[in-house]
Amino acid sequence: MAEDSSLQPSTAHNPPLDLGFAGLSLHDLLAQRNAAQPAVRAPSEILAHIFQSLKDILDNQNAPFYIRKKVPYPWINTMQVCRRWREVALDTLSLWTVLRIRHPGQAGHPLNQLVLDHSVMTSLVIDVRTFKDDDSNALLNIALPHLVRARVIAFMISPSAFESLELHVPTFLPLLTDLELISPQYSNLYHPHVRLPASVLRWFASGLTKLTIVDYAIRWSTTCFPATLMELSIIKMRLGGPLTSLHQVIQALSGLRSLQRLELHAVITQAMNEESAKHATLHKLESLKLFEVAPAAVVQFLDVLVPSSTRIHVSFTDDSPLTFPLIPRVIPPLAARLPGPKPPDTLVLFKDRIILSDWTSTICSIDLGCIAGTKEGRWTTTRDIFAPLLDTCGFGITTLILDHCQFEEGPNLVAWEVLFRQIPNVQTLTFRRYERPKQDGVAQIVERVSGSDLWLPKLKTLSFEHSNFAQIGVLALKDANFFAQICTAAAGLDEVRFKQCKVHEPDVAFLRTAVRRVVWDVYKQHL
Repeated sequence: MAEDSSLQPSTAHNPPLDLGFAGLSLHDLLAQRNAAQPAVRAPSEILAHIFQSLKDILDNQNAPFYIRKKVPYPWINTMQVCRRWREVALDTLSLWTVLRIRHPGQAGHPLNQLVLDHSVMTSLVIDVRTFKDDDSNALLNIALPHLVRARVIAFMISPSAFESLELHVPTFLPLLTDLELISPQYSNLYHPHVRLPASVLRWFASGLTKLTIVDYAIRWSTTCFPATLMELSIIKMRLGGPLTSLHQVIQALSGLRSLQRLELHAVITQAMNEESAKHATLHKLESLKLFEVAPAAVVQFLDVLVPSSTRIHVSFTDDSPLTFPLIPRVIPPLAARLPGPKPPDTLVLFKDRIILSDWTSTICSIDLGCIAGTKEGRWTTTRDIFAPLLDTCGFGITTLILDHCQFEEGPNLVAWEVLFRQIPNVQTLTFRRYERPKQDGVAQIVERVSGSDLWLPKLKTLSFEHSNFAQIGVLALKDANFFAQICTAAAGLDEVRFKQCKVHEPDVAFLRTAVRRVVWDVYKQHL
């Protein structure tokens, strides 16, 4: 019997299964599904900004961790999320301008080559850091061929590695403007304040505009810094290093006529006996920061080098018993420089720190971290020290910010009253970072500045920032009178503001019955 061909399966409508075609279709389906996700559909500019922010956060906040783990590019995992993110990251040139070298195995690594390929049209930031003495020379060998492309160089390596660098560093680095030299301060291998070879600065001197030296001792002389510098930071983080007199510092800095920003941290340990020439003034200096400096040296430093327009930050954090008695001598010369070209209109009080600023930036900042004693005694002493400053510019202050201050009854409150009387023209009062407003005495201050006592007779606006009212509002029965006190005291004001505060919505509604206008950050409400 002949076999019926109609019963046989036909191959005309059933071609052989193409596994490659099926795999490609699945890949396309996955790509289509991923493309519908909001994080993937975001505009390239937004994604690029997110990637750059992530890179900055991981690089800055977790730097010691990633150096120890030898992870040069911690943000690189974003490229593995999807094809679109990878394409955007590769097209964002700002992500590929830093050649970060952390371990010897990076020699010839694809990631290094990826950075070099994508930054071919721009200058490089070369960042070499390690905590291991044995790795320093190997890391330098990876970086050396690319130094001619460097705009910024940062070295945190064994001090002994600089000896081998001298024979190999290029004689001319045409793009270099920023140099950072850091001693591996987290290691115990090095003697405190190891001296930085003078030849290192000479190799990189040409064209430098910014120089940062951390935890190295240097030889102060008139030739140790390039005359082109616009920013200079010398930071010593260890005790027990060699003493440096103010005279040495002034002689070394007097030739930097283009200097605009200067930071000296634990550098000036001795005042000078002799006078320096007045013509050494750094007329272009815009910002000066002095940390852990001898108080007597501050006055001499300001008189000799610093013009009246310079914005100043001075921090006294030395625990020596000789430091505190000398501080009052520093304040009158600082007060004499105020109000200056731009009078301050904002006063910030943060613990033992006073900050005077205009609407753009800080004019004068003084940190009295060396004050000891009880909180009441410390604030009374702080008030007495800062009084000359407020005598000079207090009438021009229109904004007062009280950051993390406390207001107890007794001598402490009397000291606050004296201070408020020195700034009678304040129109805006801000309380910042109060997790326990009732215990910290916020209500009694509000009552006195805007109530019958009128410590601040021209007050119009009361503001609270980063504070917690969630447990002390009208809904919290045990503290029901606290918010009512605030409402009563603020009744005569034009406006009350809450910015990033935890506060119940009924409390805001209650306040609106007493105050003309209430501005509330609804996105930070506590429900």
